Amino acid sequence: MTRGRDGSHYNPLAVPDITDPVRFHREQLAARRARAARLDSRHLWLSRGRIATVLALLALGGAVWQGWFSTWWLAVPAALFAALAVVHDRVLAALRVANRGADWHELGLARLEDRWVGRGEAGERFRDPDHPYALDLDIFGSGSLFQLLTTARTAAGEEALAGWLLAGADAGTVRRRQSAVRDLAARPPFREDLYTLGADVRSGVESPKLIAWAIAPPQLAGGILRTVAVALAVAVLAAIAAAVAGLAPWTPALGLAVFNAVAGMLFGGPVARVLHGASVPSRELDDFAALAARAGRERFAAERLQQLAGALGDGAGDPVRAARQLSRWVQMHEWQHNLVFAPIAAILLWGLQCAAAVEAWRARHGPAVEGWLRSAGELEALASLATYHFGRPDDPFPVLEDGDTPVFAGEELAHPLLPRATAVANDVTLCGEPQLLVVSGSNMSGKTT
Repeated sequence: MTRGRDGSHYNPLAVPDITDPVRFHREQLAARRARAARLDSRHLWLSRGRIATVLALLALGGAVWQGWFSTWWLAVPAALFAALAVVHDRVLAALRVANRGADWHELGLARLEDRWVGRGEAGERFRDPDHPYALDLDIFGSGSLFQLLTTARTAAGEEALAGWLLAGADAGTVRRRQSAVRDLAARPPFREDLYTLGADVRSGVESPKLIAWAIAPPQLAGGILRTVAVALAVAVLAAIAAAVAGLAPWTPALGLAVFNAVAGMLFGGPVARVLHGASVPSRELDDFAALAARAGRERFAAERLQQLAGALGDGAGDPVRAARQLSRWVQMHEWQHNLVFAPIAAILLWGLQCAAAVEAWRARHGPAVEGWLRSAGELEALASLATYHFGRPDDPFPVLEDGDTPVFAGEELAHPLLPRATAVANDVTLCGEPQLLVVSGSNMSGKTT
């Protein structure tokens, strides 16, 4: 933070200086709510427009049936409906982002106004009764340190933050994290984007399970089966085209169609297991791709953030492109559930092609998934700490000194989980010499903490 010639503060990293976090969150919350209201109104009008278009299509269909209009007139409401559907999807996506942005600023205000207990993830799944301090220090649970800090929207982000709270790190690692947190604290728009881009972490899958899926042994010979399936699909299309053009009889086309349909049924079990098994991981990796793409567009000052952005960005085995590729294959598989497309999918071995593509994807990218998630999780964990630092800029970072004699010196240390207005701060110093520190207080007053 520096001061300009006119006496005003400015932030050289990313955004104009924000000296009042409470005011910032209130203003941004009002802006997000106003945008959400506008988008919700647009959503209602588009819904009504789509209904009206369907009614117009039905009425025009009746007129065409009576011979009053040409069949080509049906293309007008059909095209209008398709256009409205595209616009409607975009409006709904923008509405979700606006609502999540409002949630982000509501949570920020609640934390600054000491109304945060019970809001957000509590990290219950990380509770370990055998841990030396996690239970006594309220690291996890309602009103815990984890709930105060976390803004992670992926399981990997929660796991990274929980790991940091449960174990120490060497001085070099801590200093690199401090530098990264300072950098991210100056980037509220980026941190909000990380929050709004992610899905509800409770609907995702834990990283160990996702990694296990990515590196599990194949259930199908992806490369060979995909080549054969594509060849058979091309063959049946060519046979049908030849029959329609009168260049060949229908017998080969019908024979190939029946053969493909039967082959697809024979592989139905493995195909279903592969594609259903990829459904949740693909959604999780889709959120990862959005996070990684956003990180790649940011120009960080901290060295560790630059390294993380590089690990998530372009290069050999581009994780963003790879994750979106997997999502496309899973979405294409969903097409075959459409009643109109289902017969076509059967003769094209659609499910087998999609499953073989997923298996080929796992063979190529599966071993890299763990590294992707680790980098994304670390970025989210740093953003969580940066959000706390943004709201409490007067809370200093610990200064780590290199030396042989252990020293702990704290000035005005206060309990982070107590309201700031009532928390009592104390100075504590522990040096290498033998010392006796007496902590007194009534029963259940927090002496252990």
